Amino acid sequence: MGATLAQAFEQAALALTAVITDPAKVRPLQRVELECEASRASLLLVDWLNRLVFEMSTRKMLFSRFEVHLAPPT
Repeated sequence: MGATLAQAFEQAALALTAVITDPAKVRPLQRVELECEASRASLLLVDWLNRLVFEMSTRKMLFSRFEVHLAPPT
């Protein structure tokens, strides 16, 4: 899925968009920054995807480019 965990999160988000439409047809016009937090990577992935679904629904937007930065848990 990805060489790093961050890339795997990016690919999962792209796959989520692909369920709805062809991501290649979505033009990135606006940058949206999101923050998620969880105690484990698996829970963080669920939070990340849920957050994307929420943002797509409330903003009436689709996303086609993702840049994920993961910080080590504190």
